[in-house]
Amino acid sequence: MTPALTEMPPWARTCRMEVWGKRITGRVTLTPPLLIELALTDKQRAKGLQDRTTFVGAVGMLFQFPVNDRHGIWMKRTYFDLDVSWLGEGGIIMEQHQLRALDERTVRPENPARFVLELPANSHRFYNLRPGDWLVRLP
Repeated sequence: MTPALTEMPPWARTCRMEVWGKRITGRVTLTPPLLIELALTDKQRAKGLQDRTTFVGAVGMLFQFPVNDRHGIWMKRTYFDLDVSWLGEGGIIMEQHQLRALDERTVRPENPARFVLELPANSHRFYNLRPGDWLVRLP
């Protein structure tokens, strides 16, 4: 179950995304599309979801990095469990992990990725997200 949507903080920049599944024929669209908060700057990526008790206004956070790398994620001062996906340049999910609140161990993907998507725990199962799916940014 995802958190209820509430008012977005004025500093937050968001996008809408949907999933296209390559495992099945045709396009799989989430209804409604996911509203994702963007972490585009070094400062936003360093802060991530720290010191929050839930998502505010969005159901996830997408970290966009300037280069492909084995970008590590940790749960320092993150007070709720997360499902984390590493995505390649084209938005294809390459790897997924479930991370526990307040765990300060750094988790890295096996291969370089350009994006990291953090969603509330159990979202991978709820949205049927798997490696090989495409996440597509909507206008």
